[in-house]
Amino acid sequence: AGAADISAGAADISAGAADISGAGADISGAGATPLLLATSCGSWAAALALLEGGASAEACDEAARAEGDTLYHRAARDNAHSFVRVLGARGIACRVNAAGEAPHAGTTASMRALLPTAVLGTCSVCDEECEMLPIAACSHCFCMGCLGQWVKAGDGVQSVFSCPHAQCSAKLTNAEVLAALKSDPAAHARMDDLLATMEMRRMGDFTFCPNEACTAGGFSTLCEHAECWECGQDMCGLCGLVHEDREQCLVRRDLQLVDAWMREESTTRKQCPSCSVRIQHDGGCTHVRCRACQYEMCWACLGPYKGNYSFDIRICPCGK
Repeated sequence: AGAADISAGAADISAGAADISGAGADISGAGATPLLLATSCGSWAAALALLEGGASAEACDEAARAEGDTLYHRAARDNAHSFVRVLGARGIACRVNAAGEAPHAGTTASMRALLPTAVLGTCSVCDEECEMLPIAACSHCFCMGCLGQWVKAGDGVQSVFSCPHAQCSAKLTNAEVLAALKSDPAAHARMDDLLATMEMRRMGDFTFCPNEACTAGGFSTLCEHAECWECGQDMCGLCGLVHEDREQCLVRRDLQLVDAWMREESTTRKQCPSCSVRIQHDGGCTHVRCRACQYEMCWACLGPYKGNYSFDIRICPCGK
């Protein structure tokens, strides 16, 4: 008898859901209310049925924004791909939530591909209502103008940029850095070259071609010899110049001197574990940021910085 009662109850619930779906077709402004409830509790099948029944996605999104949220945020959190597709097909604008964040962070790659690449809201830097670019790592948003100025402040030598938002250390992707400079072709081209150069340098064994008419390069072999893949030019794998005797390489000589200098004071002289740039610690605590790649590390163990530090740089505060 108990099982029969449960079955009957389930049938009543199903019938009630069908009634709500039908009611959505007859309610315009108020039709957002059952849709709002469905999206609030993650009932995405019911939410889709309400939309098909005529419920207003625009009115529901407005109601969600009054609660500090948006339909895109709710759907993204629950990985509701079909609902996001419907929002996009109906032309619902993607906006920031009450915290000024886009719905992109913490979602799957497939969800990020569905979400709009630009969002509407008020830029926290210039206070203008406009279309903004969301930073994928943290979902903070900024207008192209402000983000472009932030990137240009690197003065053409910085290739790694953190989010401009106060106390946010999320990093911009290379694509986001270039997107921020889209309105300035000259700055975009310079940054594109810089990013490519930095990526090549991180490989360690790549050398740019000494041929002025060539912009390619090659990878050095164990004998420190490299050959440009584009024009076939032979070159030294260390300095990128052409010389018959490797002992003529000034870079080789300098590296030998630098290696000896590094060994003299191994406590205060180390290589960045991220980009291999040589760093000298000239005072302060164990929390160090590489100026070349912006990697934040513990100086004692060279591991990633975890919020702990010590003023004795010989002692690792990371608990290792």
